[in-house]
Amino acid sequence: MLRREGRQVNHKRIYRLYRAMGLAMRRWGSRWGFSDLSDVASLPLLLLVMNVASLVMTPAVYAFTRHVEHEAVRFGLEITQFNHSAGTAFVKLQQDALGNPWPGPLFKLWREDHPPLGERIEFSNDYHPWRDGEPLRYGDHFKQTPAGPASQSFLEHPAARPAAASDRVQHRRDR
Repeated sequence: MLRREGRQVNHKRIYRLYRAMGLAMRRWGSRWGFSDLSDVASLPLLLLVMNVASLVMTPAVYAFTRHVEHEAVRFGLEITQFNHSAGTAFVKLQQDALGNPWPGPLFKLWREDHPPLGERIEFSNDYHPWRDGEPLRYGDHFKQTPAGPASQSFLEHPAARPAAASDRVQHRRDR
């Protein structure tokens, strides 16, 4: 693997790009005025192939990173169980960034590498398996404190109590 600016580049992908450029050059190279990839005139072809590959791969890469970030939010909620605090933090982040909490599908597909803030706020409002006695997805990754005198102060924290309807984090949903 090559590492450049924090991104990993697979040798096979580079080779596939090289092969695609070779195929395009053999087919249309005489029209373009060069016959070898080592010619400086082939640089626009290289840029074209890389841009097309990036355009095709970007939605898949961003979908994967959105999934990873969503699971990070889930892990944070499971380990702290402070849903209201998380939702409030996401609202503050949205207000400070002046971002759109509900971007359109095309913008989300090609530009969002994190879940939209509206989705994160709704998830923090709705996700609470510990209240319903359901198993936690990441419960085996951290030590859960048993209910008892040692953990009573934590369990009595206002953010740990079941949320009433008035405790739900409010945000504008502009669709």
